[in-house]
Amino acid sequence: MLEEINCKQAKELIAQGNVVIADTRRFQVFEEKHIKNAVYLSLGNLDAFCKKFSPDQTIILYCYVGGRSHKYAAYLTQCGYQKIYSLAGGFEAAEKAGFEIEEMD
Repeated sequence: MLEEINCKQAKELIAQGNVVIADTRRFQVFEEKHIKNAVYLSLGNLDAFCKKFSPDQTIILYCYVGGRSHKYAAYLTQCGYQKIYSLAGGFEAAEKAGFEIEEMD
């Protein structure tokens, strides 16, 4: 089962390192703004994601408010990832919590 973490817990994990932040929102929305250093994750690039990142890395998934992450977590589990978390409240919560945001100019 996918564990949901809050923004404070996510910041703590990120500070420890070896974390991939994956944005599962639509690509156009990702391009407009996303959490700094986040990578775009979609059904179309799941295989490439699994080849690029090691299964021993911690994965933090986020979408708009937290719902979409569950289907991606199921696939990532099949690829061998064990440390997968969903950011409670998604991008909106991260932005309100002061995560550094990259915006398209």
